[in-house]
Amino acid sequence: MTITLDDVACLLGISITGRLLPDRELTREEGLEMMQVDLLFTAEATAKEMIKQGAAHVSFGVLKKHYKELLNMCNQLLEPDTHEEQDERAQVKLACIKAFLLLLLGWTIFFRQEQQKH
Repeated sequence: MTITLDDVACLLGISITGRLLPDRELTREEGLEMMQVDLLFTAEATAKEMIKQGAAHVSFGVLKKHYKELLNMCNQLLEPDTHEEQDERAQVKLACIKAFLLLLLGWTIFFRQEQQKH
């Protein structure tokens, strides 16, 4: 079974019209910013991952570990007391959802294909 762009659009609600990414590769700085802003990686963790990967990439294992940390943070922020805590909770929740979707998509496309080869 092959995953198509239409499958991705239906399952995740991601538009498949137009270009998803620019024609050029992401710069190191853009990759660092995306990891920090979208997934709430710390600057140290982002720099460490960039050194290991050599480009704007995050390994599956690191993403899985970070997702678990975000999920724990979400669970700790269940009862926000102030407006600032509500904003922090929303930011952590969104990052947790993005990390989960990246893991789900990565596992579906890459890991399952590896299992089928063996």
